[in-house]
Amino acid sequence: ERSAAYMADVYARVSYRPGVCEGPSGAGATYLASGLAEAHASSIPVIALCSDTPVGREDCNVLTALDQPALFRPITKWTSLVKEPGRIPAAVRQAFRVATSGRPGAVQLTLPMDVLAREVEAPSLHAELSCREYPAYRTRPDPAAVERAAALLAGARRPVIIAGGGAVTSVAWAELAALAEAAAAPVGTSICGKGAIAEDHPLSLGVVGGNGGRPYANALVAEADLILYVGCKTDSVTTENWSLPGASHGAAIVHLDVDPTEIGRNYETAVGLAGDARLGLADLAAAVRARIAGPRPNPLEACRAEVAAFWAEFRAKAAATSTPIKPQRVIEALARLLPAGSIVVADAGTPTPFAAAYLRSEAGRRVIIPRGYGGLGYALPGVIGARLACPEAPVVGLLGDGSFGMTA
Repeated sequence: ERSAAYMADVYARVSYRPGVCEGPSGAGATYLASGLAEAHASSIPVIALCSDTPVGREDCNVLTALDQPALFRPITKWTSLVKEPGRIPAAVRQAFRVATSGRPGAVQLTLPMDVLAREVEAPSLHAELSCREYPAYRTRPDPAAVERAAALLAGARRPVIIAGGGAVTSVAWAELAALAEAAAAPVGTSICGKGAIAEDHPLSLGVVGGNGGRPYANALVAEADLILYVGCKTDSVTTENWSLPGASHGAAIVHLDVDPTEIGRNYETAVGLAGDARLGLADLAAAVRARIAGPRPNPLEACRAEVAAFWAEFRAKAAATSTPIKPQRVIEALARLLPAGSIVVADAGTPTPFAAAYLRSEAGRRVIIPRGYGGLGYALPGVIGARLACPEAPVVGLLGDGSFGMTA
């Protein structure tokens, strides 16, 4: 069941359609919890359907009886116990609507056996057309807030953009690149944000923070006079435990997120933009271009030596023939041999920092690493979910022996 949830998670990440998984009552439902928690924390729409003991035998100590809504409530966006068969179609529509709209997330439906056994006249079982893909029902930020943010961006001398998983979920890489070019702002990403901008773009910094952040990227963040967060939860890893930037950093913070409760959570925010990343970035890029006359120099030129030293060190380790094999050698081989459009699913343990730092992603969700809860055993079922979503793409999983043993 846990592997089924991980498959549905990666299927949803790659296909941009909700993933669906199923589990039986009792222990089967509990095994789904790890996968649903990861999907929900990573803002991925996964819909779990769980059978349950009969409603008519509630509190009778039926084998596998479990308070499923209580189990799933803290780790899903919405959970519901359906007690009437005629309510199942409406519950399914609601599940898809909740999972795909706003900040996407996991949802769960509990379906008791006596409810499933009955026949009823009911509407067809379907999801609304707008909720069969995500994000559904996109919203634009307040235009006045966009203008204030654009003025700050245009006036900044050392702006940096940090994109999280929300930018990838929003399919916002073209708009992000356009804004970066208009503002001459380098773009770093969280681990889940890999692919928010193509990492061969001249303004790409790669991953910032810890567990795969590049030193020169972190230095530019530390020196920034303005930081724009896009679909990023300003979590402990991306900010190096909120030291990057620190409490007395002095940089202006602008935050664009579909979830208003994330704006200002960890940093005092000069301008908050509540709305879809792609629409918000498009509006920001237009407003910045109207304020900046002519191109600006690429700020990465000033740290060219640091960038070159970082990759020279990588190449030296990748060329080593020592035993045991160096992880850099594996990453170099993957980068050299995999064709465009390939998908790499890395487990949450040892593969994470090496894939995050050295495996340069194309635009889009092509390097997938679970960072919601970081459960081991993710990659092996993950490659199956990716293959189901994109059967024409080569798919590679990176995992250690412990993770393999958990799911083999």
